[in-house]
Amino acid sequence: GGGGGAGAGAGAGGGDGAVDADMEAAIAIAAAAETPVSARGSARSGRKRTAVNYAADAGYDSSGVSVSQSVADPSELADSGSEFGPAASDEDDAEEDDDDDFADSQPPPAKRNKTPAAAAAEGKKKKAPAAAAAKPRAAPAAKKSKGSAASVGGSTTTKSPAKTAAKAKKVKQLSEKDATPVIFEYVQKQNRPYNAVQVFENLHKTIKLPTCKKVLDKLADADRLKIKVNGKQRYYYPDQSQYTDVSAEAVKEAEAVVKAKDAEFNEWNGKAIALERQGDSMSKELTDEELHARVATLEVENKELAEKVARLEGLGQSADPEKKKALVAEVNKWKRIWKQRRTTVVDVVDGILESMETRKTRDQFMEEMGLETDASAGVELRTFVP
Repeated sequence: GGGGGAGAGAGAGGGDGAVDADMEAAIAIAAAAETPVSARGSARSGRKRTAVNYAADAGYDSSGVSVSQSVADPSELADSGSEFGPAASDEDDAEEDDDDDFADSQPPPAKRNKTPAAAAAEGKKKKAPAAAAAKPRAAPAAKKSKGSAASVGGSTTTKSPAKTAAKAKKVKQLSEKDATPVIFEYVQKQNRPYNAVQVFENLHKTIKLPTCKKVLDKLADADRLKIKVNGKQRYYYPDQSQYTDVSAEAVKEAEAVVKAKDAEFNEWNGKAIALERQGDSMSKELTDEELHARVATLEVENKELAEKVARLEGLGQSADPEKKKALVAEVNKWKRIWKQRRTTVVDVVDGILESMETRKTRDQFMEEMGLETDASAGVELRTFVP
């Protein structure tokens, strides 16, 4: 929001007349977002004064652009949300209607005569409060000091720690002396017209609303801020004469600098994302301690395998190729039979499970039936070696 306000102020610095016209346009737009100032007065006068009427009286069309003079686009001074939305009134917008406006023109109804039964009942009601007043009142209980705990039925109750913490976290509001530089610096930095309620809300209610009104009025009286009264609204804005004229070339140069900075930011942002991904992948790798332990384990396994190879080579016996071929063929035959039987059992079990009412998994059913699987035997058909 600050950058947009500074740009609006810089673009509106072409001269005293132009900048005042820009601020007038911004105030007219602020009034355009509000309801008529006094609905009751407008109704009595026969027509409603809308925000468009106020803008037309100030010399602006419905878009907020000056009819008599071409100035910077006042929409740059407009903002959405609490920054420059529908301005809240410094004072209560609703006027108190006279009692005469709502006076009943009909005379009050005549009082009806009471029946003897109703009069007797009313007399009893009047006697009851009098009897209650005649009774002696009980002595008031002794006041409890704030620091002492209340004792009820022998048990003591203390204040809740949550309430104490909530009071401690309460935001400390600034005094009028401390609030003056804060409010002045905020309005100067934003370079937009604000009323007291908007300043109060935009500063997150760290300054009381009456203090905001008083400080803004004092700054306006000291000519440190300018003021514009629009009906019941009082807008405060910086003196536009303090801003120098900005040429179109300077604006283009500033835009080029911003574009270059954006490109530089995107470049560094891409590098940061790449480094983050690299860091994530490296965090999943083994640490130095884990790598050392893994290397030691593999060295032991390698040593054991080398000893086994040396032992086998020392036997000096070679198998008959024909006998070896026959043994391999026999093993492959039994592996095919193994595979066929396993497939047959799995098909039968799946058919039974489909017809069962209770849902069970294949492993659960095989375990109940006492069927042995490859996993339970600790073998695998593809890598099995007799």
